[in-house]
Amino acid sequence: DGLACSFTASALKGTDSFEATFTPAVSGAASSGALVYEWNFGDGSAPVTASSATSVSHTFAYPDTTYGVKTVTLTVGAAGGTPAASFARAVTLAPARVYAANGNAAAAYPYATPETAAPNIQTAVNAAFDGSEVIVLPSANNYNLSSTLVIDKDITLTGASGDFHDVVINGNPQNNTSRRTMLITARHALVQNVTIRRGRGGSNVHSTRGASVFMTGSELRNCRVTEASVSDGNIAH
Repeated sequence: DGLACSFTASALKGTDSFEATFTPAVSGAASSGALVYEWNFGDGSAPVTASSATSVSHTFAYPDTTYGVKTVTLTVGAAGGTPAASFARAVTLAPARVYAANGNAAAAYPYATPETAAPNIQTAVNAAFDGSEVIVLPSANNYNLSSTLVIDKDITLTGASGDFHDVVINGNPQNNTSRRTMLITARHALVQNVTIRRGRGGSNVHSTRGASVFMTGSELRNCRVTEASVSDGNIAH
């Protein structure tokens, strides 16, 4: 059979700076000559060449490279010849902190500064990873939701000022839709220093549990839950 290669990685995502070790696997045979292994880490660093199938380690770090997805590529072939096989995997470098600012017109991924903050909270949560902190900046207006805010990662979501009056997450701006305000499916998330407003449940929505907040683990700290209503069930679960 022809030459084929792949590799495993000790980590495929991390925040700000992380090291990953890549271990190659090769099957088949080259047409001629000893094999050369070339690693390209997709972050602007120089390729690394090896003469054996040994593991290599690489550090992905900001600001040495930008945040986002990097493509790590292993190319294997005979020395001085045409590469015979290649394999690639995506690695993501995410910011340790992701910001949200209500309606921010200057939003720019990965939302790593207050000036480039995501325009809404869900976008900021989507850009975060386990271990990230999502910092929600104070707003004179409510953070109005068009759908339930879903937190499915082990993040800390915090109102930046520490005062829950300064960040109001409004699940039902017109107060006429049966919609839960916040759904936390992560087991170890923390939501703090925010107001969770206007969750509305009904007998045919959300199984009537947690009209404002439904959690399967995780923690609310220094939060206010207000103006929620259900026809049958409870406000928080």
